[in-house]
Amino acid sequence: MRTANCSCGTDLNGDGVRDPYRVSPLEDDGTVSRITIDIGGSDKSVTGSFELGDGGLSVGYLPIEFSLLLDFYNRNTELTQYSFRWNSAQKDWILYKKSTWVEPSRDEKYTLGGEKVPIEALFPHQFDVQRIACRTLFSQFSENGPNFSSLNDEGQL
Repeated sequence: MRTANCSCGTDLNGDGVRDPYRVSPLEDDGTVSRITIDIGGSDKSVTGSFELGDGGLSVGYLPIEFSLLLDFYNRNTELTQYSFRWNSAQKDWILYKKSTWVEPSRDEKYTLGGEKVPIEALFPHQFDVQRIACRTLFSQFSENGPNFSSLNDEGQL
């Protein structure tokens, strides 16, 4: 259960200015959190609501990207990550990729039950990466989440 706010910041849009962000729970006993990003050097902020569990925001490999690990719990074997990229025309981040995978070694029988993890369970598998049609803004995510569509195979190329 999330009870404390997190206030952090880094350059999320690649303009060289720190973008402070806050993560706060929407309810005391809920798993949905509100993430507010203050766009550094301006008075604009964007907000989205996500079911993070114990997951959160991480800076991407490129300076204009970040990712959210969703519905993350210590013994959850199925993981989901949303990846966002800055769009200067929209002054917001756009969802461009949804990734899912399974980490069998996180299963309770190994983490709590003391059962030895077999070699084949040590590595993530069942990867699924969906490229998203870039029209879903970070600020469009609410408790219900927006509808977004994946690109077909030709569009992903």
